[in-house]
Amino acid sequence: MTNLGRTSAVTAALTMSALAVTFLGPAASADVRPAVGEETVETQVHQLDAETCEEVQEQDPGNNCQVETQLVLGPVESQSPTAVDGTRTQALASAASPRCRSWTMKRRPRDGSMLWQISQRGRHCWDGQYAWYGSYRGVSGYHECGYDDYGIFSVRDRSCTRSGNKSSKIRNTYSVTFEIPNTTIYATFTLTYEGTRSGAYNYYGL
Repeated sequence: MTNLGRTSAVTAALTMSALAVTFLGPAASADVRPAVGEETVETQVHQLDAETCEEVQEQDPGNNCQVETQLVLGPVESQSPTAVDGTRTQALASAASPRCRSWTMKRRPRDGSMLWQISQRGRHCWDGQYAWYGSYRGVSGYHECGYDDYGIFSVRDRSCTRSGNKSSKIRNTYSVTFEIPNTTIYATFTLTYEGTRSGAYNYYGL
């Protein structure tokens, strides 16, 4: 919605709808690997189905009925592996020197209304043998959730999950269920980042 003064429950619920969307933007390929020193910004755009969009526009003429998921990737950083005592380790026979990349994901209405936004961020590390978001070979990644703007909505439920630490592929996921106070209207949105042991990545919002 373009007018923050409009807080119609019907309009808000339809604007939040994650049902029956059409994927418009290019998905990040699982073998995309930016060069060292680059920062990359990618966006996926989803269009609400025609029936839902018509109902939204009845309440909010001019609404573009689009929701976007944005991924910002920091530059790839080469790391020097160290042991716990601070001394340099010998290179692992099957692993290269570690590299890491920070990333941030956001999901929000594309028309700029900013009535809601969810986001997560993390640091994906890899060495050709493993990917990780914890600490390994003296190099640390991380995953954090909760950097959000809920607008007029309240949070019914949310979860911040991660899996695959020190494996061939990590997965970091943030899921939020919004509700409109004093109604039974709610919707769930999810962000997922995946990173592999080669430094490749994928991301998507539902």
